[in-house]
Amino acid sequence: MAGFERRLRRTWSSAVPPVPEHLQAYRQHWLQDLQAPLTGTTVEELHRAVRRAQLLVVSDYHPLERSRTGLAAIIQALPPHEPLVLVLELLPLHTTLTAQEALGDKEIMLVTGQRLCEAYRPALELLAQRGAVIMGAWVEGDVHRRDTVAAQLWQRIQRQELPSRAIFHFGDWHLAPHHLPARLAASGIEAMVIHQSPEPVWERLGANPQDRTFRTTCQHWVWLQTPPLSLWANLHQDLADTDDEMLAEAAEHLCESAAGLFATTFGFAPPSSRLTVLPKACWAEFHAALPRHRAAAFELDFPPLQTIFHPCKPLVWSPLKLDLSDLIQGAAHSLICDSPLAAEVSFRSSLRRNSFRFLCAFLVNPFLRTTALPGLMDSLWPQRRNQPARQEMLRAASALTLHAVSQQNLAADMEVLLERYWGQIAAARLVRSGALTAGNIGNFLDLGREDFDWGALTATIRVA
Repeated sequence: MAGFERRLRRTWSSAVPPVPEHLQAYRQHWLQDLQAPLTGTTVEELHRAVRRAQLLVVSDYHPLERSRTGLAAIIQALPPHEPLVLVLELLPLHTTLTAQEALGDKEIMLVTGQRLCEAYRPALELLAQRGAVIMGAWVEGDVHRRDTVAAQLWQRIQRQELPSRAIFHFGDWHLAPHHLPARLAASGIEAMVIHQSPEPVWERLGANPQDRTFRTTCQHWVWLQTPPLSLWANLHQDLADTDDEMLAEAAEHLCESAAGLFATTFGFAPPSSRLTVLPKACWAEFHAALPRHRAAAFELDFPPLQTIFHPCKPLVWSPLKLDLSDLIQGAAHSLICDSPLAAEVSFRSSLRRNSFRFLCAFLVNPFLRTTALPGLMDSLWPQRRNQPARQEMLRAASALTLHAVSQQNLAADMEVLLERYWGQIAAARLVRSGALTAGNIGNFLDLGREDFDWGALTATIRVA
């Protein structure tokens, strides 16, 4: 996976603009801070320092929800019921409200388009118990101006005699010593700075470092929670003896990260539920959770040899380690489960769900290949490999068209085979279409919009 990532980065480097010139030095200061020698500490020491600090500056890696989860863990380490002020970079300036008000107001938006109440829910729920105040710091302009405005907010908090303890949640690069911390120091406060899971440190130490909490030479804290996608995937893919449940848990985290990125890219709300991954030993449990018409496609005593997604729940079963395609389809499935498409039980909606999952996989991995009907059937029903019914089913599947399918009731196993087979072919064609846009993908799961080219799909099937 690391090799795949490097290939993509080389390809993208010619098409994607580099970091803008005015931000290059700004980013470099952050990198230099994280290249400094690290002194290992413990989470307990981190928590003790958090409890002593008057002002905390905590990093936010905007696309991922896990930085907000880490923020909630830091809030939980503070003395209970102590009033706080939380200053958010992504909330527009002059927005001030209580955490309780923020939880109940679905109209207040971050500049990224997310609802404040959803994006920061774990932190807001903890803050509401303390009567905390939420303030916005976002202003249009360059990053230096946002540093200056944030320092002015700190002075305003002090002047208005609001609770003196405050937390600033700002993007990674703002945390370099010469940036926001320097502006705050000029205002008369030495802030405690916490870098959450910075990628440069993970790249230095690998995906399984002995220590997870560090101090830098400038007395900043580094708290490693979740490694970058490729490092974590490499670690677990390479460990042949890793327990299946541990692999499943790792896969759930990876899918959650990818789902958050997809949601941001396509304009969806972040998934409301985390995907559950069941390992090979849980086939009976997964089979029992399937709707009756879908369970009828499989035999309890003969589990498939490939990953199977629940039609409408954020649930997936896999007999093997999830590969890149499975992980991305799992992320896409999380988005499907929050869409109107999840409630539909027709063959057409099932095909659309499969097509969306494969479309996301093809978008991420341009080297992905479709599976031919015989190979697909053998991985779904390995027990039928030497049975005469196998050839009959293959002939029938090859002869069917979407129009013909809409005029008849298919057997449950034929539905599963065609959904998977036609879905991957449709996705492979759509991903090469010059008309494909993020907006079209965003509308894909909306039942009221027919952005899916069904005519192109049936034409592709006939050609195949």
